[in-house]
Amino acid sequence: MSNAKPARCRSLTVRGSRWKVRWVNNLGDNYGICDYAKKEIRIAKGQPTATELDTVVHELLHAALPDLDEPAIAETAEALATALVKLGFVQKHP
Repeated sequence: MSNAKPARCRSLTVRGSRWKVRWVNNLGDNYGICDYAKKEIRIAKGQPTATELDTVVHELLHAALPDLDEPAIAETAEALATALVKLGFVQKHP
């Protein structure tokens, strides 16, 4: 059995618009970035699984709800990521 990670999705539809999703080597101090102009979400490579899950959910919330303020996005992303782990949809660690 291989320990290789499954192929990652490279695009998603968010509220009717197609968004690119890319994992990149360096985002400076950011874990993720939601670029509205390019309709692109960039996720920093090398994050622990639990952090990466929170980051992906966080950036998807930005894409879906651009008028929501940062504290609301952060709180909601953490709650959703935690719920996905507790419900068994994803694991904290591979």
